Amino acid sequence: METLGVRQMLTKAQRVQLMKEIEKEMEDHKDLLSSLRRQINSDETRQAVETPDDAATTHEGLISVSRTITRVTECLKKLTRRWNDLKNGFDGLCDDCGGDIPFDRLLAQPTTHHCITCKSKGEKEDRRDFGHAPGHRAFMPMQ
Repeated sequence: METLGVRQMLTKAQRVQLMKEIEKEMEDHKDLLSSLRRQINSDETRQAVETPDDAATTHEGLISVSRTITRVTECLKKLTRRWNDLKNGFDGLCDDCGGDIPFDRLLAQPTTHHCITCKSKGEKEDRRDFGHAPGHRAFMPMQ
């Protein structure tokens, strides 16, 4: 939660710790991307695409892998931007209210730009704007 009146900006040690954590995540994402690209470019995949019985199933699988590559790439871009922000002195303050983003929150969600209060407020507004309020079918359990 944000502090009232007193700023608890990130210390240099906290920035360094976050940068190290982000570097680990970036390496994991790069490894995953390499694995997914190898999967797409494998001989087995090429042979399956050329086999009429397997082509449709393989095509669906390739679309799924391609979407995953896109999501992982976007996440890697966000991690890279945050790493650069930290390198350039990011202070850990919320983009909306200017309050502190708790260090533990940044460790758990290093690419966040909002404190918990503003994030929750934004999610409530999104639900309201898109008509998804408690009791709406989007929140109803599947039968």
